[in-house]
Amino acid sequence: MKTWVLANPMEDWTGMNGVHYVLEIFIADNSRLQNRLIWFALTSMPYVVNSFIGPYLGQAFLDHSTWRWGCTYTLKVVCVWTNTSLVR
Repeated sequence: MKTWVLANPMEDWTGMNGVHYVLEIFIADNSRLQNRLIWFALTSMPYVVNSFIGPYLGQAFLDHSTWRWGCTYTLKVVCVWTNTSLVR
């Protein structure tokens, strides 16, 4: 197995976990205790949504594209889109 196949998911999850941890610290510092669970649940929703929708979107993209690297970048675009839609 080639090293770039392993390096890309490790790099992706390191960045996503770093952003998630910083967001949790920000929420813990700036929210009231009664609302904290709701805010933590909202920050975890992209992981839940992407677990179910991501494979379907990736396969649909690959079925209609000749670009063979599409799966990796499609999942990143879906993650960014979901995160930005929750922030608005």
